[in-house]
Amino acid sequence: MLGLVRTRTSGTPRTLVFLTLAAATFLAFAPVLSAGLVDYDDDIYVSANPHIRHIDGASMRWALTSYYASNWHPLTWMSHMVDWAMWGPAPAGHHATNLLIHLAAALALYVALETLSGSIIRSAVVAALFAVHPLHVESVAWLAERKDVLCALFWFLAVGAYARSRMLAVFLLGAAALMSKPMAVTLPLTLLLVDVWPRGRDLRDEWWAAVREKLPLCALAAGASGLTVLAQRRWHAFATIAALPFGQRLGNAAVAATWYLVKAFWPSGLAVFYPHPRGSLAAWKVTGAVVVLTAITVAAVRLRRSRPYVLFGWLWYLITLMPVIGIVQVGEQAMADRYTYVPLVGIFVAVTWGAWDAISAAVADVRRARAIAMTAAALALAILVGLTRAQAGFWKDAETLFTRALAVTNDNDVAHDHLGVLRARQHRLTEADAHFREALRIRPSDALCHLDRGANLFQMGQLDEAEVEFRIALKLEPADARIRTNLGGLLERRGDLVGAEAELTEAIRLDPTFTAARLSLGTVWSARGRLDEAVAQFAIVLKAEPGNAEAHDRLATVLAQLRRYDEAYQHFAEAIRLDSNRADTQSNWGTALATQNRYREAAAHFAEAVRLDPTLGRAHFSLAAASFYLEDYGTAWREARLAQASGLTPPPEFLSMLAAKMPEPR
Repeated sequence: MLGLVRTRTSGTPRTLVFLTLAAATFLAFAPVLSAGLVDYDDDIYVSANPHIRHIDGASMRWALTSYYASNWHPLTWMSHMVDWAMWGPAPAGHHATNLLIHLAAALALYVALETLSGSIIRSAVVAALFAVHPLHVESVAWLAERKDVLCALFWFLAVGAYARSRMLAVFLLGAAALMSKPMAVTLPLTLLLVDVWPRGRDLRDEWWAAVREKLPLCALAAGASGLTVLAQRRWHAFATIAALPFGQRLGNAAVAATWYLVKAFWPSGLAVFYPHPRGSLAAWKVTGAVVVLTAITVAAVRLRRSRPYVLFGWLWYLITLMPVIGIVQVGEQAMADRYTYVPLVGIFVAVTWGAWDAISAAVADVRRARAIAMTAAALALAILVGLTRAQAGFWKDAETLFTRALAVTNDNDVAHDHLGVLRARQHRLTEADAHFREALRIRPSDALCHLDRGANLFQMGQLDEAEVEFRIALKLEPADARIRTNLGGLLERRGDLVGAEAELTEAIRLDPTFTAARLSLGTVWSARGRLDEAVAQFAIVLKAEPGNAEAHDRLATVLAQLRRYDEAYQHFAEAIRLDSNRADTQSNWGTALATQNRYREAAAHFAEAVRLDPTLGRAHFSLAAASFYLEDYGTAWREARLAQASGLTPPPEFLSMLAAKMPEPR
């Protein structure tokens, strides 16, 4: 075994390593720069998150105190705020930030390892494996996993600071890692591993001193853990023991830990979601996984003196994997590629140092051994770069991502559900329903899928079937504000305003921050003539989400009913500024103008509405009415018939009045 040499590295080799790592990383992950967003938490974290769209005192307080999205990670939220300020909704800038942070994490890992071990080549190989491994695509390509790359960056910087015995920096960087993602709770334990190897500290004599200096970090980790538990409970993210028994969790944990090892060496068939096997996990798989994990552990312990890096790497892998291995189950997945982001560093260290020692023992000539080792590393890294580029390509968009998941997994209800939502947005409602039905065949107890299918049936006009789905979802998740809001919307459509109000009021009680419920409740109140109360609800929404175009539109409509026209027109204008394609807003604005007999201005808005949405029947008829008052009878006849073709039958009285002015053109 080659001994450790802790020497100061000259600037030239480090610069060369940095440039090589940067080139390999950008080559491997280039496809993510042209990727879009996926509505699999990217909407919650970025595209539909109003809290990140401003950087001010209120947004900073929100970041520090919020349990939004089941987590407490203020630095992650702040990074998204900076991104939004720089790039707005354009995905490319956000993806570039993720990629740059990932590269920075790889560079920080290299510096930490090189400082601790004195080995330029081995440290560079480990950093390169981290930088270009396909299992890490999920952490880099998924904007919702900004927390992953940010946490790893601060984690590796903390290890580098520890290598230089800068304990204040270790504490601050450790705090930053925890404020990015609570997975860093095991950071103090990884520093204890570093004490044993490569620092070579004898913990038999110094164990208390080694532990004592890490107690402040342990206190931070305990605090972050407590906040995370509160956040997960508030968002009902924990699986109960009744839903997922402890024995099934242990069995899946053993299989997952083994699966990650297999995929580290053979990274194929990767997917965004792996369904949990629950009670269907075969006993032989659990037994085999336990045997493999036990055998590796025994071998690592036996090699602790001759090859201490093996035990270091193995314990790093197991310890850092522990928070996400599924003993405490959060979400529905059996495993996830992103969970390997930090843990695989241990495996990379053990394999790289082990391969180096094996080649050195087999080849007497040091230069030849080094050439063989570097050639083998270059070949392996070239293969990984190609595999990573291919895997990154699957993150192009939601359809590609979830279609791929269906291709490489079995009975993937989450992939079917997301493809159903995508088809519904494409107005391919029958195809969407087929995906929802397949998802529910796989997991009938999925309240979210019942909700999604109900929303799709609602769009299809099948209100009875939609209500059945909403009520099943509500029985499964009675405290879900989204379900009650959708049910309230359905009851409103049916004219049951009292029932709708009850459901929406309960949704707001369950989640006072859920603006969709307040929007719907405001609409119900305006329909019941409670206009001032409706205005108050819309104002609450706009205070929380100043950029909500729909809220501006609805508030403007009610203000016009109250004859507060100047305020109404300001909100209509703001809604159009925020979303220039809102045909409904143009139509509503025209209606408000028509009530003031400003028919020429009204007609311009109605014309714009039908340009944006030629199927909007009420806008066609409103344009017909405005044209009638402007004595443009030809346009009035044309628009009346277009309204009829769009499903809105013009009142016979209007047609009679129009015919009296001018017979219908033939």
